[in-house]
Amino acid sequence: MSACTRIVVVFVSLVFVMSVGGASAQPPSAPVVDTKEVTEASATPTDSTEQITPDTTPMAPAELRPSYFRFEHHGMFRVRPDLMYRLHLGTSDIVAGQTVGTSAILPPTTENVINSTSGGNPFSDQVGPTDNDARAGVNFRFRYRPALYVGDHLKVVAGFDLFDNFVMGSTPVAGDPQQPIEALSGGQETPVSGVNGWRDSIRTRELFLTLKNGFGSLRFGRQSHHWGMGLVYNSGNAFNNDFGDVEDRLVLEAQLPGLGYHLALGYNYDWLMDDVDWFETSTARAQAAELLGQGVGESEYKNGHQITLSLSNRQHDWSAPRVLLGERSPRLDWGLMYSYRSWDLDGTTNQVGEVHMPDLWARLDWSPVGNNLFTMEFEAAYVFGSVSSDSGADATQDLRQLGLAMTSSYSLMNRSLTIGVDAGLATGDPDQSFGYSSVHQGATNESPDSTLSTFHFDRDFRVDQILFYEVIGGISNAWYLKPWLQYDFEPDVTRTRGIRLGLEGAFAMEPQGTPGQSEFLGFEVDVQALFEEVGRYRWGVSMGFLFPGAAFNLLSENSSGSSDKEADWAMRLQGFLGWVF
Repeated sequence: MSACTRIVVVFVSLVFVMSVGGASAQPPSAPVVDTKEVTEASATPTDSTEQITPDTTPMAPAELRPSYFRFEHHGMFRVRPDLMYRLHLGTSDIVAGQTVGTSAILPPTTENVINSTSGGNPFSDQVGPTDNDARAGVNFRFRYRPALYVGDHLKVVAGFDLFDNFVMGSTPVAGDPQQPIEALSGGQETPVSGVNGWRDSIRTRELFLTLKNGFGSLRFGRQSHHWGMGLVYNSGNAFNNDFGDVEDRLVLEAQLPGLGYHLALGYNYDWLMDDVDWFETSTARAQAAELLGQGVGESEYKNGHQITLSLSNRQHDWSAPRVLLGERSPRLDWGLMYSYRSWDLDGTTNQVGEVHMPDLWARLDWSPVGNNLFTMEFEAAYVFGSVSSDSGADATQDLRQLGLAMTSSYSLMNRSLTIGVDAGLATGDPDQSFGYSSVHQGATNESPDSTLSTFHFDRDFRVDQILFYEVIGGISNAWYLKPWLQYDFEPDVTRTRGIRLGLEGAFAMEPQGTPGQSEFLGFEVDVQALFEEVGRYRWGVSMGFLFPGAAFNLLSENSSGSSDKEADWAMRLQGFLGWVF
């Protein structure tokens, strides 16, 4: 899609929605009010046009008109103490001057290339203890999302991450000339990217505009994206999320009259490889951009776009209590989304491609008898398309990927006891590396591949503590089954005071795609104590034990030894304390 076409799409959409909403988007005229009313009540605009008689008491201040601008403050602060023991599975080795292993978690510093004895360092014992399999730390985050309202129909939302998952004790004061030794220096310095860290302490995450009118709504800008269970698109705004999908997009939403269905059309502007902004390239071009007064695209030869269409009957607010006591009729919400993505890269390979992805989501709540509650949620996504390039062998690759996820639960005993099952599947590929963070893993089958069939769940889709979330780095090339049991000491629809036990078993879809070329990924036991009040706070502690399978063994052909290195068990203990407002 050319630049002119994209600009026309954005411009026409803005003009259309604003013309339909026209008058309704204007701030209402503010009535004349007295000083006492302004002091005791907020200056929120009112639809009433009735004039309020001003206070005629002597010495009263002048009449005031409240501004139609107002702020709302939303956010979340959390602290997580964390203890990890042997999450590298004890399979690390040094081969050809590189550290390899079968886990996404790196081994202790004493076992990397620079510090290890086998790597040629005779002072390895001075770096740290050789059995340093345990790691501990405390990380915290403050996510702030203020909203500026301009009238009742227009608002601007921003999102900021302050000390995003920052480890306490980082960026210490170093080189203090007033102290004779480093150990006497105290305090921390402000993190600055490229100076004493790889990211700044404050980062802008979102900035978008929302306009609502009688027809529907429009959102334009950089914004988080979430759909269904978060299998493909996950906003990352949950209490225990670490990542999140943020996209530059234009979204039009409307309620179909008489049907109750919700229709949304989204256009992701340059979603894939955004045209290089002049401010991002070089100092000379940055100065040129300042002269122009705005940043412009570097070229039209590296861009991609995505169009998304969704239809749903979202009739229920799932943040509210799911089913009222005594309600017997089941309630079902569902949604169907279709995404089309295309890109054109001009370079050494001249890669072009297009991808189609339908996604189905559904959720059912039902209270069949008494206060018992049955809940089931499901999402399925299928990715198909092709990629072509001038790279030579297998210049055309087909995409055929499938992902499924389901969670179900049944509460009984006045909702004190809940029995549930989580299950999921992500197709794999014997010819690809394993997991998200596989740079230092043992080699898998790397022969040319004409079909890309590995489906990757979003990394914020969490089902466990160790196996998928840490060791693999996300659900891919696997199927899993996790029955769980939860007991609430004070059953309530708005808060949780209970403990939970889960048992997870996982297997590879394509054993040849794992480091150990075996089917069994492992077995994990998760225990959690949780205290939560919806919309206010959450605190608890969780512990997980992983017993990895042969799929994580380091094969002899990928190690420096003559025999395979078997993966060892791992443990994690994590605390959680968070507030939301």
